[in-house]
Amino acid sequence: MRRSDEDLPATAVTSRAQQPREHKPPPIYVYGVTNYQDMLSYLTTTLEEKQYYWKAFTDDTIKINVSASDSYRRLIKQLHADNVIHHNFQPRGERAYRVVLRHLQHSIHPDIIKGALEDLGHTSRNVLNVHHPLTKAPLTLYFVDLEPRDNNKSIYDLQFLCSMQITVEAPRRKTSIIQCTRCQS
Repeated sequence: MRRSDEDLPATAVTSRAQQPREHKPPPIYVYGVTNYQDMLSYLTTTLEEKQYYWKAFTDDTIKINVSASDSYRRLIKQLHADNVIHHNFQPRGERAYRVVLRHLQHSIHPDIIKGALEDLGHTSRNVLNVHHPLTKAPLTLYFVDLEPRDNNKSIYDLQFLCSMQITVEAPRRKTSIIQCTRCQS
């Protein structure tokens, strides 16, 4: 018989809801690996045995999956120090939280918007005015990348910024197929 949240004490329900979700680190791609035995010894000196697994591809590339975030950071740091050619993605917990601010005058400097958001408790990494794709004219849209925090979703409740009435939205994904304007492929 499965217990519902009503059967649990209130402290157990709130502690489960307050725990931040630990995301699995993204894979690391290492290029130009011709000697797999040397790569294996390199990985075992950097990490413990049970903290990673790897997969080899035909083009001398290997994909390394690491189980813990601290091991991921340690391996990336070691690969940078040894100038090993590799590619990695940003971990999900460190990605910026992007929102769109509508109806802000395009002549407002991004630093003013950054300061106004900081006054409201939001730290922004980047504020970018959006331009029309064909005419390159500035629009009344701003992309804002916020630092990952617990209060990021509260920015959607924002109605006024810099004494202007605004709308805060999530960015829309492009649904059209990308086509080259030069070769049409």
